[in-house]
Amino acid sequence: MQHLNLQVSAEGLGLALFQLNVFYNIWGEGMMMRRGRRSAEEHEAFHLNVELLDMEMNSAELHICTSLSASLGVNSTGMVLLEVGLLSGFALQQDGLQTNELIKKVEMQPGKVILYLDSMTTEEVCFWIPLVMEYKVGKVQEANVIIYNYYEPRQRTVRLYQSEKRANMTSCSFCGEDCSLCKPEENNDGSILSNGQNRLMSSFSPALLLLFIITFFSV
Repeated sequence: MQHLNLQVSAEGLGLALFQLNVFYNIWGEGMMMRRGRRSAEEHEAFHLNVELLDMEMNSAELHICTSLSASLGVNSTGMVLLEVGLLSGFALQQDGLQTNELIKKVEMQPGKVILYLDSMTTEEVCFWIPLVMEYKVGKVQEANVIIYNYYEPRQRTVRLYQSEKRANMTSCSFCGEDCSLCKPEENNDGSILSNGQNRLMSSFSPALLLLFIITFFSV
């Protein structure tokens, strides 16, 4: 055991918060023998349950429930971060999460939402996270949800979730049965026109198109 000398000083007027967390293990009889046989779940610092509700095509909801594991031997933690990975094509609904006594901050990052939680206790808390589809994606892969102690990141729990419905969707699910709505078309010279280009060209009348060509080559 190493001794630690700690000195704290402050000057001026105002409010300061100093927090010191101390973690230690007390080995009981037979504990050493069971150490190598514990499963990963027994070491998890938090209970975490994630459920995806995606009955609608253009929206979905994540239902997340979590609590501090009693196996840690403490009743509460300091700040806890809940990182919610998002399925491809989805984003957090505008004003979908509001700060409160528990949720101190909501941070958006590419592909995920981070909730800064004031603390976590052994009493379960749940969150509803509304999502909206920003763009259409086929064969959507699973995403993860991570909760961990801000001051002790090794204390964490990870869960994966996925949408079986969207995982089995192909791009043709959005492009018609034969995928014709997403296929490029050939031009007269053999070059490929995208659907957007084809729709743009077809919107011009022959006279207007001829005027455009004459004007272009006369410049």
